[in-house]
Amino acid sequence: MTILDKIKDLNNKRIDELRTINDKKIVGWICNYTPEEIIHAGGAIPYRIYPGGDEDTPASEADNLFFSRICPFARAILGYKLTGNSLDFLDGVVSAHTCDAIRRLLEIWQIHLNKPSFIYQILLPRNKTKNGVNYFEKELTKFIKSLEDFLDVKITNDEISNSIGIFNETRRLLKKFQEKRREIAVPINSIDAFEVYRAAMILDKEKVNDLLTLLIKEIDNYPKINGRKRILYSGSILAEQDTRIQKTVESAGGMVVFEETCTESRYASDLINEEIENPVTAIAEYQFNKIQCPRMRETDSRSRLNYVLNAIEDYKIDGVIYHTLKFCDNFKYDYPIFKEELNKIGIPILNLETEYGVDLGQLRTRIEAFLEILGD
Repeated sequence: MTILDKIKDLNNKRIDELRTINDKKIVGWICNYTPEEIIHAGGAIPYRIYPGGDEDTPASEADNLFFSRICPFARAILGYKLTGNSLDFLDGVVSAHTCDAIRRLLEIWQIHLNKPSFIYQILLPRNKTKNGVNYFEKELTKFIKSLEDFLDVKITNDEISNSIGIFNETRRLLKKFQEKRREIAVPINSIDAFEVYRAAMILDKEKVNDLLTLLIKEIDNYPKINGRKRILYSGSILAEQDTRIQKTVESAGGMVVFEETCTESRYASDLINEEIENPVTAIAEYQFNKIQCPRMRETDSRSRLNYVLNAIEDYKIDGVIYHTLKFCDNFKYDYPIFKEELNKIGIPILNLETEYGVDLGQLRTRIEAFLEILGD
């Protein structure tokens, strides 16, 4: 069994494993602005909640409690909670206030559902300013107090600093892994890369760090993939089963080599500054200084666009697929800006909008046509 096979196996068994754990609380988190390090420092197990994306995603099951014309990702999470036991292993749920859909999701969960008992929303300012950082640091302090009460522990700065070190190592290793995909002969396809990032968000970080260290050494021996058009994905979140675009691109003869999304490359784009004395301050500054989600208002730069432009050059990208989930306004607003800048440098861009659980025929047709445009 290769390390990659082991990672896939652990991912698939993770929820069953978590259901057997009795000595630690399991705290699910949704948004990338949620401080995993603080959950880990409290002795709980952080687990990213991002189910859905395939044809069986029960987004419509949430329509009795959720407005139907709203983000399918948020509706899917609620749908899974309503239709079965797939999220019953969670002792708590936490998210930053990313957007109105996630905000309403947690409010509905708290008002209408009786488990888990700990549901917490961290207020996140939109303005990327010093005042915003200071406000968010105060919100993190409030969160720590609530988490301490829930877990019946005292979370110290030393424990938070130790967790920051562990999580930073995960980010460093993911960046090394991602750099392997810059090669002309790619040693791993996009579906398998998706599983590597998935492991980093649902498995124990200490175990993930060991696996990533071994994978980075082993990956050079994998069969190489060459001669395909190199695609960059940018846009809405790719949920846990949402590999529709990658699979379609690969079946049509292309290869996604870079995914600019909070569940892949942007998850590990930056490090927390471990030199800052107060670790809570360090986390707050990290969240405001990293490559930003479009829900943030940036007055000084366009970090996500620049991140994509740099990746286009570094990864020798032939074309960009810009994907938005239906009703995901934050990412939709950014598309005209991306299109204008990519036109300036001669990089073709395909805009896709999708919903979960719909026929893939149209998606396949458009991607195949796009790859044909890119030529030989």
